[in-house]
Amino acid sequence: MALDFDLEIKSRMTPSEIVELILKLDGFHRTTDIIGFYAEGVVCSVNKIASEGYYPKVHQEIMLENFGFVPTLRLSYRPDGYEGYEAGMRNGLKAFMTVLQNDDGDAVCILNGESIKFTRIGGKLVLNSDSFSNDKELVWSFDQIPVSFETKKFEILD
Repeated sequence: MALDFDLEIKSRMTPSEIVELILKLDGFHRTTDIIGFYAEGVVCSVNKIASEGYYPKVHQEIMLENFGFVPTLRLSYRPDGYEGYEAGMRNGLKAFMTVLQNDDGDAVCILNGESIKFTRIGGKLVLNSDSFSNDKELVWSFDQIPVSFETKKFEILD
């Protein structure tokens, strides 16, 4: 099963500005076929969430109901296979955290459209206690989070 991570954020930045921000990180490079970037083990796209059409309207209603905001951008990544899994997970999280450090908008990170990994609502970052650990050997550990945070267990989205 593929692991698809989405960071949805109510952002003041454009997709191109997000990419330029991420390209300042060591080991990150611009993609040529999509608006996005790549690093060891990961490729990430950055897209506006359009307000037209049935799906975006329904999605925006779900986000508003569940999280209290309507996102304007989606950063999506999938770890690049078994060989690059750990590096991809760490680099994807590094990119997401860089965005959160440089944009104060509300945000949520969701795995495969249903499992909440973290939220930032009203400036407060809350990590899913089932997704992060004190063990630095695991792919997502608390020491990788460069800002203050709280933890709690999140339920699966309906």
